[in-house]
Amino acid sequence: FYERWKRAEVHWRMLWGVENLHEVESIRPQFTGSWENSPLDNLTRVKVYPMSLHFLRRLFATTCNIVFDAWILTSTLGLYAWHTRLKTAGRNQDAYLVTLLIATLMQVYNLIWLRVAVWLSDFENWETSTEYYEALVWKIFNCMFMNSFCSLFYVAFFKHFLVGCG
Repeated sequence: FYERWKRAEVHWRMLWGVENLHEVESIRPQFTGSWENSPLDNLTRVKVYPMSLHFLRRLFATTCNIVFDAWILTSTLGLYAWHTRLKTAGRNQDAYLVTLLIATLMQVYNLIWLRVAVWLSDFENWETSTEYYEALVWKIFNCMFMNSFCSLFYVAFFKHFLVGCG
């Protein structure tokens, strides 16, 4: 019975793709905290970080993310408004330069945010590598999505009402 059970366990682990999954994930070396007795057995020493400080750090990182997203949105929409004013004034070459400026700013914002996102994820002091990388990926995805699709949403949903289809 025991051998069949082990075979079935291996079969399901391979089928579900969790054959290399470890039960306990190790703590990141960059994780800072104080050493205290474990609340489970009161014998083992574990590294802990106060939940209130962790919450404040996450709140700060989320606020930075929202502010950067708002900056991307307002700068892109402002540049499109400038572009529209230049086109209606008959300055097509200057309007083309504004379009190039929008494309350049998208790349600059991506470079800036990649560095800021890594710094913010380090600042949040995540305990495990999985938590750290999930937070980092979420920050990068959020701002890159806003940066990449802000122009598309403007053209698809707002340009018709603000400028017209011309």
